[in-house]
Amino acid sequence: MIIFAIMAAAFAGCSKGTGGTGNTPQPFVPETAPNGALIIYSENQFYIQVGEKRIYSGGTAEQLLKDLEAAGQKPLSVDEAESCLFEGKDVTYHFSFGDVFTFPAEDGSGNIVDEIYVTGNGAASMGGIKVGDPKYYVTAVFGGAYFNNGENMMVYTASGDPARKDVEKQLYFYIEDGVVTGIGLLENLYHAEA
Repeated sequence: MIIFAIMAAAFAGCSKGTGGTGNTPQPFVPETAPNGALIIYSENQFYIQVGEKRIYSGGTAEQLLKDLEAAGQKPLSVDEAESCLFEGKDVTYHFSFGDVFTFPAEDGSGNIVDEIYVTGNGAASMGGIKVGDPKYYVTAVFGGAYFNNGENMMVYTASGDPARKDVEKQLYFYIEDGVVTGIGLLENLYHAEA
């Protein structure tokens, strides 16, 4: 969890179960780009499933909160801190399934969802991976085109190119003792190319 804590610090105000599911997730079917190049997955397919609702990073916090409320999820608590990068406050919403990290939009129109991090029950990644699933479920579903961020984090990007990890949306899995203990969806808006 140390790696996640370090990553989270960069996104929130500059300080910011182990049982398996019993069902083996189905392999994710890659898409092919128009030029025939293999795409591991497109960015619009990066999502977290909460109940019957798919939630995404990159949109407004207001819309995400509405989507989660429609899925029967309300924040258990909320933390705010002055943003280091933009005018306004970085806001972290804590839910029973995990945390949602936001930062203020540059135009002052509200907050943008930069990261969703799942640590509890009731949510899964695209492909059906849940906290408590074995590590081999991740590679069975998404394949081996990931890179390691530290010792315990498997990171997938849209292109599969580790050199683009700071500018592409990421889907990552935190692994401890061969088991998924956290699932993250990172928009990478702080660093995204203009």
